[in-house]
Amino acid sequence: MLRFFLSVLLLLTFILNFKASTIDSLEQALNRPEDTAKVKILVRLAHLYSESAVETAFIKADQAFSLSKKLKYVNGEVGALEAMGYVYLMRDESAKALGKYREAMSIANDNSLTDSIYNIYNNLGDVYSYNGVHDTSNQYYNEALQMAHKLGKKGYEIMPLISIASSYYYQSKMDKALEYFLNAMKIAEELDKKPAIAQCLVNIGNIYYQQEEYTNALRFYEEALSINEQIKNKEEIALCFNNIGNIRRKNKDYDRALDFYLKALQIKEELKDKGGIENTLGNIGNVYLLKKDYDNSIEFYSRALKLSTEEGNKGGIAKSTINIGNLYALKNENDKALDYLVKGLAIAAAIGEKKYLQTGYEDLADVYAKKGEYKLAFENHKLFSEVKDSLLNEQKSKNIAELQTKYETEKKENQIKLQQSELGKQAIIRNAFIAGCVLLLLIVFLAYNRYRIKKKGNELLTAINAELDVLSLVAREAHNGVMICNGDGTILFANHGIYRMLGYTLEDIKTVFGIRLQDFSHNPAITESIKEMMDKKHPVYYESLNTTREGKKLWVATTLTPIVKEHGEIDKIVVIDVDIHDNKLKSLKIEDQSIEIQKSINYARRIQEALLPDIEDITADLPDSFVLFKPKDVVSGDFYWFKEWNNSYVIAAIDCTGHGVPGAFMSVMAQNILSQMVSISVINRPGYILENLHETVRYSLKQHKTDSNSRDGMDVAMCKISKDKKTLEYAGAMRPLYHVRNGVLTEIKGDKHAIGGHQSEERRKFTTHTVPLEKGDCIYIFSDGYADQFGGPEGKKFMTKRMKDVLVSVSNRPAAEQKEFMNKTVEEWRGGLEQIDDILLVGIRF
Repeated sequence: MLRFFLSVLLLLTFILNFKASTIDSLEQALNRPEDTAKVKILVRLAHLYSESAVETAFIKADQAFSLSKKLKYVNGEVGALEAMGYVYLMRDESAKALGKYREAMSIANDNSLTDSIYNIYNNLGDVYSYNGVHDTSNQYYNEALQMAHKLGKKGYEIMPLISIASSYYYQSKMDKALEYFLNAMKIAEELDKKPAIAQCLVNIGNIYYQQEEYTNALRFYEEALSINEQIKNKEEIALCFNNIGNIRRKNKDYDRALDFYLKALQIKEELKDKGGIENTLGNIGNVYLLKKDYDNSIEFYSRALKLSTEEGNKGGIAKSTINIGNLYALKNENDKALDYLVKGLAIAAAIGEKKYLQTGYEDLADVYAKKGEYKLAFENHKLFSEVKDSLLNEQKSKNIAELQTKYETEKKENQIKLQQSELGKQAIIRNAFIAGCVLLLLIVFLAYNRYRIKKKGNELLTAINAELDVLSLVAREAHNGVMICNGDGTILFANHGIYRMLGYTLEDIKTVFGIRLQDFSHNPAITESIKEMMDKKHPVYYESLNTTREGKKLWVATTLTPIVKEHGEIDKIVVIDVDIHDNKLKSLKIEDQSIEIQKSINYARRIQEALLPDIEDITADLPDSFVLFKPKDVVSGDFYWFKEWNNSYVIAAIDCTGHGVPGAFMSVMAQNILSQMVSISVINRPGYILENLHETVRYSLKQHKTDSNSRDGMDVAMCKISKDKKTLEYAGAMRPLYHVRNGVLTEIKGDKHAIGGHQSEERRKFTTHTVPLEKGDCIYIFSDGYADQFGGPEGKKFMTKRMKDVLVSVSNRPAAEQKEFMNKTVEEWRGGLEQIDDILLVGIRF
């Protein structure tokens, strides 16, 4: 994988000069008196541990801070706080990282620690860059650059220059990125800073790689490799091998690509760089895939998957699992492909990895198409398209009220300035403000028409100016931020609302950021948003995380509204900013909670799936059988149960109260109770089993107590089949057994009371029915979800009569065909309607 350099946080000067290079040697060096050298060792260890053992890193940084306080060693306090900030950043806790860096900056400023101030500016820039707020990050990098000039330290200019270049790279401003990388490299060459030279060369190679100029990219990578080999920087050598491997792969020189990837892998393994090993294994898997050597590709992806699993890297697990699923699909092993793809998609969905979802849904659609399950193929292809569209345009469409404002500026002999504008406002703004905007629109519209009718009428112009004064007053005093720009984005006007919200006047904006909206906006896709507005000539809405002048974070919703001249040219852009910070934080919190809940539910599903019998175990003992199991939600209240017991087989279809999470809790409890009963030989008939299940459920849920309000329970159909398959015993709690012989269906009804819930009788009894079996007989047990499904031309229930007719029609077919037909039938019946309940159908043909 290519690695694009962001600035790595600089350590303090005393840390940079420290010679110890490994954790082991540094740990040994801690056996020394409590002095400033020990502080340096602790700070260095905190940085080294930060990417592999976060808690240990915190401990080391805290120890360094405490010892520095004790020694009154200010440099050490700053270094320890910087280390804490770095650890927080590695933990993706940017707010806490900023807090530590600002605390460090306060101490550094109070003590005039200029080198430390320089470092902290870089660190602050890194936090904002990490979060994609490149305008703010570049402000801090430029502050670091200015500090380097003040200190007269040419070498200090290299890091901020590289960081600014990286920022431009991530904004796809490749010309600017190249300019800054070349400036950094020029200084590094003057000072013979070989590591920095190599770093710049790699990044320049990355720029050419992204522009598909592979010959130039290869030249820079090879130069970087040569320097890194001279200075024996193994980590960077491995990086260069990987990048050169990428070039060879792009040029379809697969054998040479493998050579470079394998060299990179060897170094990564020597360095015990698990993340690097995982990425390189994936690269090797990619090459074998391109060579159509699917077995070797699966081997390397599986090694990457094993490593991701050990490290708890869910993104890596999702990626490798989906890749393996794709390979099995290419090998036409569709069942294995489905297993891996479904698992990979579940993980990708849980962590919100859209790029993996896109790949997974596309592969899943192809597999279903191969299997002839075209409805499922179509549904997954729709999901693929939705995710793809989402990735192409991350801006969410919103229902906003479109209010437009027009104004023109024309300087005639009497130097009258006429402005028309039409302001857009999103739907969540209070009705009062909307009414004000509508009124404003009306005023401007009238002014515009009057101006067009009689351009030279002095009396009318006076009236227009009065109306435009009203417009100006409303724009100035509006609570929300309003800016007016030329068609090229040059900011002409910013109202007081912008200052109230962000702390910047128009002059501040021009001084700090520049005169263009593109420079001031915190939307990383502002260029694309403006282009969309200009191309479509309609308002564009986006949300962005801004930084106020005081350094506070503020979520703002922005609407860009084009003012279009008669001939179609965009004359002005009206920008309206609305403070949505509180609502956005609530929304993000809800999203986070939803993700956590979904993760928990997915975990519950894995537990539930682990408790279910393996279908292979059932078909091993009952070869011509099937289980159609379609949960309504991620987890299910329906479940099936199977055991070999007392020279017979016991199989049951169980429908617990509710579906989803509540039903799943009941199902797990019931499975545990049934599993415990297996060891009690006296409970050997289905009726007895249900009676004991009923009693245990009631006591487990405390339903036997007089003050209990619990009515939860389950409906059960249970069969005990002799191993010679000549006799069947059945008992039911609210669920029947269908027995089909020679095209005739016989319904054996269960008892009319459930397992668990209210009990008025002294002891609940369940009847055991004995059914002699013949070759060709079919039996079916099921929950009520199939018959209760709404659908068909009139949106009605499927009903038990129709279900019986369908079962009779397929009873002479092998079980696998029966399952496929029953699934297809209920799906076609459902059509576009929602599945209303869990569906479970068990069929056995003798």
